[in-house]
Amino acid sequence: MRFLNKLFRTIKEENLDKKLLKASKEGNFVEVEKILKKGADANVKCEEGISALMWASYGGHTNAAELLLEYGADVDVKNKDDYTALGMARAMGHIELARLLKKYSVNS
Repeated sequence: MRFLNKLFRTIKEENLDKKLLKASKEGNFVEVEKILKKGADANVKCEEGISALMWASYGGHTNAAELLLEYGADVDVKNKDDYTALGMARAMGHIELARLLKKYSVNS
């Protein structure tokens, strides 16, 4: 029985993480907030090593990014190509979002 409980908990967490990545990529603030409140990991990454915060930053979704930061998303984590959320925001020209991320960065 313990094994099944652990398995169901793992599946639930994986589903929340996938939903958080999708909502962050789309900039869906309401959905991001709902998923985070259910216990999703604010530092989740997809297979390519891109975090929810990176997706929000890439798309210029400031509100979603700020919420992720409030839930403990690491602004300085890097993806497989050595980019951070701050680097992505800058590369895409999201200046205000880059300023916000810089406030949370230990490396900038």
